[in-house]
Amino acid sequence: MRKEITEIELTVLKEWHDNYNKNYPEENLSLREYAIWCSETDPQFFKWLFDLDKDCELNELDDDLKEEWHRFIE
Repeated sequence: MRKEITEIELTVLKEWHDNYNKNYPEENLSLREYAIWCSETDPQFFKWLFDLDKDCELNELDDDLKEEWHRFIE
């Protein structure tokens, strides 16, 4: 498990964000909005982002991971 969002995850998330906006230009989401949308719609998002052992939602993350997530989306 990682306790921080690394450059690798950030780079991948930016690529996904760019592709999303190319495919859905009418939505034109910011990276922050896209990350929040992913976290709300993809049950594996936090598993991927923090290299967790299982799928989980925001309310299931430990306090350190919640803090890192909130720092990232601010």
